Amino acid sequence: MNYAYNETSNEKPTALLEAFSDGVLAIIITVMVLELKIPQGSD
Repeated sequence: MNYAYNETSNEKPTALLEAFSDGVLAIIITVMVLELKIPQGSD
């Protein structure tokens, strides 16, 4: 995956920032899900 902006390319110059923010968001969501605790039921 090449996210570098190239003047001859039709890619947006914000592609690198978008990829970075997507990665950060994915990591945050993963950490939040891993921190969820399963409620203890009374059997």
